[in-house]
Amino acid sequence: MTGECLGLRVERSTWNRLEWSQDFSKIATWAASGVVLTPGATQAPDGNMTATKLIEATDTQAAVRKLVATTTAEATKDFPYSFSIFAKANTASVLQLSAVGAFPEPTFVNFDLKNGRLGKTSSGSTKRGLMQATIEPYRNGWYRCSITIMPYSAANPEFTLALTESDTSAGALPSYLPATPKSVFIWGAQAELSDGATSYIPTIGAEVQRGSDICTTPTVASFVSAAAGTVLVSVVHPHSIKALTDKYGALSCAAVIDNSVAGPHVRFAYRNTNVDGDYGAVLGVVPDESGTAQNLEIPSMPPVPDSEQACIFSFDATALTARLFDGYNWYERSLTATPPALNRLTIGRGYLESSNYLKGYIKKIVYWPSALSESAMEEMLSL
Repeated sequence: MTGECLGLRVERSTWNRLEWSQDFSKIATWAASGVVLTPGATQAPDGNMTATKLIEATDTQAAVRKLVATTTAEATKDFPYSFSIFAKANTASVLQLSAVGAFPEPTFVNFDLKNGRLGKTSSGSTKRGLMQATIEPYRNGWYRCSITIMPYSAANPEFTLALTESDTSAGALPSYLPATPKSVFIWGAQAELSDGATSYIPTIGAEVQRGSDICTTPTVASFVSAAAGTVLVSVVHPHSIKALTDKYGALSCAAVIDNSVAGPHVRFAYRNTNVDGDYGAVLGVVPDESGTAQNLEIPSMPPVPDSEQACIFSFDATALTARLFDGYNWYERSLTATPPALNRLTIGRGYLESSNYLKGYIKKIVYWPSALSESAMEEMLSL
């Protein structure tokens, strides 16, 4: 993590389904086996001395070195569930994350905390098993490690942290006897019903809900026009992509020109990556209360981890056209109608439903109350 601002983050409401996200000694959430915990062992990513040392226990027999989480919400079959934790190498350098309870066999990933890489992973698909694994660097040697699973059954996923004797090629939950006990540091665990890891939600004795974010221009602003409009938007996609399925939102809306309530609007949004059908982004114009969109598909703009994508789009109620330029390609379509009234710009979510949030960051957004010419749109995007 460089400390550079990625942009405006507008997130949907979600819960951290762990009652204790930082105190790993609490048996309501955590069950340790073959390991010893030392709280307050080093500085956590938030700057406080609250990180825990996870140490291989001194014993005489081979054993699995693990810390098992109990979530407050069970997995639902075919609905993605994500688990994340901040981890840092100490005398050991590999941490395994697995989901044991929602599958016939453990689904796991080994995280190399020395080199910031993924090691051996279990097999998975878009239907069952492991959907995504990410390791994201933070300051002072910390990484945020995350897995996203597609549960096979409705059960407690039993998200599990395990040590592997620093072996990146270890299988699920390896059993071993360490010659000398080694350790890693851990902090800030999160379990959430999501396609990927969202911003960290601390908990102390109870699950916690993060409220939905809303960012709009004032509805009394007179500069938003239903006659025509142009919007330039730049989006930064996160390390952990949260647009894998349609379970938590059919679209990922970056910019929506609407009329305060669900109904007629113009939207630029990303489609989810593992849903059959159209792929990439879409410029949609919904002219009436039916909710039926006249879509202009943008296949050149799929969500890509750690990428920045910019485009400029316009609509014109007189010419009945919508067009978009992605910096390389022009897309255009004719319209049968446009919204009769528009009064605001909604940033990072749409009012189609409460879950159509942008699963990324808004780096830049510019609005014009007119349909710019193609040459002007190209010039504005190049600045």
